[in-house]
Amino acid sequence: MEIQVLVDELAALIKRPITLEDVNGNLIAYSVHEDPVDRVRLETLLRRGPSKDTLETLIKHGVYEKIHSSPGVVRLGPVPELGLTSRMAIAVRCGRNVVGYLWVKDDERSITPQDEAAIIKTARMIASNFPIDGLESEVFEPETRRIALELLSPDGKLDLNELKQKSEGIRLSPPFQVLVLHHPLPRSSYYAQTVLETVEVFLKNHNVNAVSSEYKGEVVIIVCDEPWHNVRGIALDLSKYLSSVGFRESLGIGGSYTDALGIPKSYQEAREAIQVGAQLRHADQKPFFDYGQMALYDLIQCMRDCKDHGTFGRDIVQQLIQYDRINGTELVKTLGVMLDYGWRRKAAADCLRIHPNTLDYRLRKINDVVQRSLDDPSVRLAVHIWVKVFGYIGEIWDDNK
Repeated sequence: MEIQVLVDELAALIKRPITLEDVNGNLIAYSVHEDPVDRVRLETLLRRGPSKDTLETLIKHGVYEKIHSSPGVVRLGPVPELGLTSRMAIAVRCGRNVVGYLWVKDDERSITPQDEAAIIKTARMIASNFPIDGLESEVFEPETRRIALELLSPDGKLDLNELKQKSEGIRLSPPFQVLVLHHPLPRSSYYAQTVLETVEVFLKNHNVNAVSSEYKGEVVIIVCDEPWHNVRGIALDLSKYLSSVGFRESLGIGGSYTDALGIPKSYQEAREAIQVGAQLRHADQKPFFDYGQMALYDLIQCMRDCKDHGTFGRDIVQQLIQYDRINGTELVKTLGVMLDYGWRRKAAADCLRIHPNTLDYRLRKINDVVQRSLDDPSVRLAVHIWVKVFGYIGEIWDDNK
């Protein structure tokens, strides 16, 4: 697809004027505009690129440095001395090389996640069509991506202290846990880069302490210094965010390790979770697989089809399923989350995104329905297993709702 068409389609979608320049400041494409334009846009269109003075002033104000240091869209304030109003910008990269810049006129309207994802996607599509003959592109890749690749290396030669010195504000502290994003069909490296840049924007916007990179055709995220239950919440939010902006990646979560040498193992577990989860349920129905949950797969496969079993634990879950169906409640999901989080009230409430008092109300309702104490560890264990069984055969809930 021609670059001009890509620019026009993006401008029509996000309803903002756009210009595209190469790394040397030459105008490559621009969209039409209706609103009054500022001095820099007018200069760029008339001269087919900004003037030398404009470029030098932008460099002095650190504008290009900000664009280079961000994997996604950057919001830039006005530069009154140039007559430049607010902008959003993203570097156009071919691999590690910055070959140009996509400039979007900013205004008082807030940008939606869908708009931001569209800008990132367009920048990647432009990169695959960019005229680079004779262009002296600038090599730049976030240090965090190289750190992620070193952490994933299974050769046992990891120097964590050295990596900490290069980590650009990321706390490389335990526990470490790996997330993997995998697409079931072969995709180009440009597609993987688009997913990676979208993920990096999510991590930055949500202040997630993590490093990420493309690795063997997949996007790998190493989350640091977060308890496992927080990581599961981050992963679920990321999965929903990617779905909302048009990606259909399966997301696997590996185990949590207190030593950085466990990172490669967590990576393998995350990939295994996706593989097992795809067998258990189609990835397009539930693209979110936790290795800790998948480890129960063999037991669940036996129990869900078994006719010769007792009712211990199962009857409690079936009572709650029936109550939920009749009343439109989420008691089974609530109970499952409480059991997953070791009956930690605040962590469970955070995962369910409800107030702790609401959680207490639901727990009282559960006791009223089943008329049985759940304080006995044996009862909790049996109920927990049956919640998993019914959940995996589609009787309870879908985490992506």
